[in-house]
Amino acid sequence: MSIPTLRHHVLIATTMIAFLALPGALSAQTYAPPDPDTAAQEPLPEHDPEAQLRGKTALEHAEDLAEPVMMRRLMALQALIDMATDALPARDMVRFTVEHNGSGAFSDAQIDELKLGALSALYAMRAPETEDLVRSAIIDPDFVTRDKFYSGLLEAATQMGVDHATLTRDVTSILDTAPDHAVRLMALNGLPGPVQVALEQAVFDAPHGEVATLHFLDRLGDMSFLDDESRIAYVIDNRQAAGVDPEASLDALAEIGTEAALDAAIAIGPSDGLPRAHLVASFAKGPLPSETVMERLLEEAQAAEGDRQIGLVVAVLERTLREDATLFARAMTQLIEDGPTDAHRSVGIARQVLYLRRNADADAAAALRPVFAVLNDTDASREAKIAADKSLRQSVTRIAAMAPDYFIAESVALIWPAQTPSEAEVPMALLRPLMSSDDLAPRVVTAIGDRFHDHLTDWAINPATAIAIASGTTRGLERSPTREAAAIMMGKAIESPAIDLEYLGTHLARNGAALASLDQNTVAGVIGTYVPTIFAQDKPESYDFAMEPYLRPMLERPRWLQQDAEALAEWTAFLQRVVDLDDENFSPTARRALDGFR
Repeated sequence: MSIPTLRHHVLIATTMIAFLALPGALSAQTYAPPDPDTAAQEPLPEHDPEAQLRGKTALEHAEDLAEPVMMRRLMALQALIDMATDALPARDMVRFTVEHNGSGAFSDAQIDELKLGALSALYAMRAPETEDLVRSAIIDPDFVTRDKFYSGLLEAATQMGVDHATLTRDVTSILDTAPDHAVRLMALNGLPGPVQVALEQAVFDAPHGEVATLHFLDRLGDMSFLDDESRIAYVIDNRQAAGVDPEASLDALAEIGTEAALDAAIAIGPSDGLPRAHLVASFAKGPLPSETVMERLLEEAQAAEGDRQIGLVVAVLERTLREDATLFARAMTQLIEDGPTDAHRSVGIARQVLYLRRNADADAAAALRPVFAVLNDTDASREAKIAADKSLRQSVTRIAAMAPDYFIAESVALIWPAQTPSEAEVPMALLRPLMSSDDLAPRVVTAIGDRFHDHLTDWAINPATAIAIASGTTRGLERSPTREAAAIMMGKAIESPAIDLEYLGTHLARNGAALASLDQNTVAGVIGTYVPTIFAQDKPESYDFAMEPYLRPMLERPRWLQQDAEALAEWTAFLQRVVDLDDENFSPTARRALDGFR
């Protein structure tokens, strides 16, 4: 029997096996109310009536149970516990202590402790009425004053082997005579599982008050005798009962966790805004699928008003789905595509890009698709476009590296519709930072080259060329296919009727020299800068650009070129073609260059 430890020296017996052999034990098939007097008539175990401990018999020790000092009483009980069955001559005096409250000189707590100590002594001496006394104590609302002592009695009954059927009949029998005490025992949650469930069902089916209601709201999910529909109905019916905190009702519905429970919670919970989002998020811990939680939170985000409120709800959504980042990206995609206002779409864009920055393993292409869709949509609002532009610019290189081919293709696609510098500003801002990377710059030049010929007469050729020729200053690309391709595009742009030197001139001055230089580029690349202009069919008599700087690269003779016979042959053949052209603007310089190799 396990009963709370007595003060000082009174020990609690812990060996329960012996008690199961007592003749008073009841079977699960037969119920009788606790009757200590009848049980006391059972035969006693063997003992020595004359046994002594520290020079005193059991009766002499028991005399101290009448002492006015509590310590003396506790020491007497300890002595009787130590004597075990030999203390049986004193059992009536010990039982008197169990059944009477004693002198008013002691506090309620002291009397409670003394009673439980007396039960421990009866158990130690194997008094046959002990089990019935414990059962009687459990259902007596006045036996002790503190809940913790009733918890000890319940634990003792379990350890003593009181079967579940008997204990169930005991605790349910007082529903009519002492309903508050039955609720008290239920609320302790100390009964064996089947007994606890049986008592809960009995109390649930009967009229009950605040304590029971709060207990049920806290444990609805564990009450196996109810289905979800009944649980939800109970919460709704009792949400305004005395003592019921509205949050307790909502917590109970979240514990049920079904979509029907969520609907009920929304019906009785906060009407909108952040509190309602938190309510929906509380269901993420239960059986509700994450996708359903996401959809409900997305509904709350779409219903929110103003950037700040929308952002707060989306933050709740992100925290709720932190274990499923892909689902969060889907939610933001829906907010971007279906958001009812520009504010919704702008918040969705910003959070989507922020999500990418925080999740290196994310499917970047899928997440970026709705963002670029906004930038490509001629009907998209200015506010949404600014949000997309601003968000992408914050970490362009990092985001591009997550899905380089997709990011570059989409950014380059933004160039071709541009007809003015302002319309080209966004793709320029997205692509320019990439040109400092010897990994990303070649991809950019390739992507521009794939569509370059389709736009030779469009103004867009100018920003496209500006980005491509930025590879002229990218470290690690000396005499590379990338610079070669960029130089060829530069040459075609210079020839194009759509060239805008006011726009492109600064870019040519900054990067063009490297592309047209045999020190920095391939022979084919340098030739590519000249051919469109020098061999044009309808050449003007004069050009808008200065000829001397334009032709100066022809005169270069870098060491690598002189050591590469194939490249040298290609270059001198080109020079000879220019000489043979007999053009007053180009041929003289070509002749000087050719003479330098002889």
